[in-house]
Amino acid sequence: MRRTIGLTLVALCAGLVALTGCSSPLAAPTPTVVVGATPSPFGEVVAAIYRGALSHTGIKIAAAPSLGTDQQLLGRLANGNIDLMTGFSGDLLHLLAPQSTAVSDGDVYKELSRALPQGVYAGDPTTVTRDQLAGRPADPSELARVLLPLYRGAVLPKKSIVGMNNVAGELNSADLAGMVADVQAGRETASDAANTWLVQHGL
Repeated sequence: MRRTIGLTLVALCAGLVALTGCSSPLAAPTPTVVVGATPSPFGEVVAAIYRGALSHTGIKIAAAPSLGTDQQLLGRLANGNIDLMTGFSGDLLHLLAPQSTAVSDGDVYKELSRALPQGVYAGDPTTVTRDQLAGRPADPSELARVLLPLYRGAVLPKKSIVGMNNVAGELNSADLAGMVADVQAGRETASDAANTWLVQHGL
């Protein structure tokens, strides 16, 4: 008797969900994606760019970035407290695999990808380098320092990963340096500068 009643209730609930279009009460809630940033105008602008790009793909983004050093953010990314961070490839590789001797962009990217915690992936690298931002020539003896995102693959849907990687095809050192300068001078907030840039580039 109890089994018959239970099956009847399940059937009724399923029918109500189908009729109303409501989601099942057992469905997992939509996660809110948290982006990490270093506490500086540069870090906040870059985080705002990626937060905006992700937001435009229709996912929920936390109202503010999680601030910390690269090492702190890597730890939060590994344990799931944040879902995306950015950094320079050589710096990140040095933190994760200090014994690495890779120098070229390609080698650094490959070794960084292998050194990342399980479930964390490297997104498409931008053309932004630290040397270009500082207005100095690249030092061939140093690790490649190309700005790129790291993200948790289990959290970001495919369309959001595509949106994130679209940033790489548009962001360059000159644009980023200009946005950072505007934020440092108080002419714009990081969010406003990033949003203007995103609109200009169709992201």
